[in-house]
Amino acid sequence: MAPSVAFADPLRLRADAYAQTSSSVGLLVVRGEDRAKPWFDAEGVAWVGNGNGAGNGSTDQVVGDALTLTFRLRDPGGRGEVRFGRFVLATGALRPVHVDGARALGRWLATKTTLETFYGAPVAPRLGARPFDLFAGVRAAQGFGDFGTIGLAYAVRRRDAVTIDKELGPDLAFAPARWLDLAARASFDLVNKGPTDAFASLGLRSGDDLRFELFGTRRSPSRLLSPTSLFSVLGDLPSTTGGATIRLRAAPRLELMTTGSVVHADGDVGGSVTVRATLALDDGGPGSAGSLGVEARRQYVGPSRWVGARVLLQLPLSEALRVTTELELVRPDAPTGTSHVWPWALVAAAYRLTPRWSCSLAGEAMITRDDRRELFSMLRVGYAFENLK
Repeated sequence: MAPSVAFADPLRLRADAYAQTSSSVGLLVVRGEDRAKPWFDAEGVAWVGNGNGAGNGSTDQVVGDALTLTFRLRDPGGRGEVRFGRFVLATGALRPVHVDGARALGRWLATKTTLETFYGAPVAPRLGARPFDLFAGVRAAQGFGDFGTIGLAYAVRRRDAVTIDKELGPDLAFAPARWLDLAARASFDLVNKGPTDAFASLGLRSGDDLRFELFGTRRSPSRLLSPTSLFSVLGDLPSTTGGATIRLRAAPRLELMTTGSVVHADGDVGGSVTVRATLALDDGGPGSAGSLGVEARRQYVGPSRWVGARVLLQLPLSEALRVTTELELVRPDAPTGTSHVWPWALVAAAYRLTPRWSCSLAGEAMITRDDRRELFSMLRVGYAFENLK
């Protein structure tokens, strides 16, 4: 036996580049961390493109903007962290806000108490004026053992030193028994006196194979689905919904789900029914490797009246190559154009060339409601820098 010296890679920097064909724009993602100093990390996302993509009518001018650029200092023991820069603030029941500012969070592990405060200015949109100039608030949360937590958040928005919005958001989550869990959150506008977003659910379990859930929402479905998916675009109605969901593990690899709900939107009362089956392609479960999903939906409320089918496939062809496919077909009750059926498809492939190099390619095709045929593609290339000193 002979003595040896072990070396670690204390610094790690990863850069990803994205390119999209639709408007000649791209994204650059950079992440960095120091393994020798785990209390610090940084991340940035920026987009670049030609002037036409920016909307100024010029095609020979290269422009860009930082979407996020954050630096985080955190306690390795989990007692708190500070984040500052440009980021999307989403905490408790408050609505997400894209801000330039700072967020500080502290945890008292002995009492399971959390206190969070934030302060910043909203990121100005490229078109139009800022809706407000200052955003600040605080959130406190209290945990109860390992089975629940309750929190309360408060935020103020100001423009020209005048308060234009006050938002109060309570949230809670409890699982007092293995067979029972409940969660709720709500966001209230204290200036215009009314709720802006709310959600509540009560779930009952029978072992690990059967779950029954009652729910009520006042929110946008676009938070759950891709913003370009037909199921999202056609079903994204500000509405009040109440219903029930049943999930059943019919076989070790097969999960069945059905959801029925009553929807109230713009004075109209309708409904929605969804049936979904997900088959795992190995014994690890749907999220471990590959899976096949089939979904059918019927929506009948206001102007959103359609029936659709959806197929999702995640297929790992090898340890280095993974393919994902989503196909949707929607038939509206009253077509607005000459197309009586609207298809939407997304195909993506991710390949890891080496432990440092990786790339992904995605293509999206659709026929829109006004009979336009659209095709988009995006390329992502990533490289991880190791052993930076």
